[in-house]
Amino acid sequence: MSKTKKKEKGRKNHGPLEWLYITDGHVNMRGLYELLDPAEEFTAEYWEEAGVLEISRETGGGLDLEKSEEENVYWVTLSPRDYSGSLEVMDRIKELCGGNFLIDE
Repeated sequence: MSKTKKKEKGRKNHGPLEWLYITDGHVNMRGLYELLDPAEEFTAEYWEEAGVLEISRETGGGLDLEKSEEENVYWVTLSPRDYSGSLEVMDRIKELCGGNFLIDE
């Protein structure tokens, strides 16, 4: 089996891993952290001094949010292990807080 086939077989799905999250300013990172309900299969860790929020799902997928220099703008890095699961985390964030995710190109 070639190395290429092994790589493709191990990858469930794919897409851009670097995004931007732009909020309307109603919820900051601490507020988002507090809104996430562990009963919804989410695990969140927040490092306030570093300005980083890590959100993951028990079933896979997740993302890291990092505060940018711009107000209400966050850098987002998706987990490549379960891309569709990461997108579900993004959808839940939009449901809870509004805002938009944009591909960072």
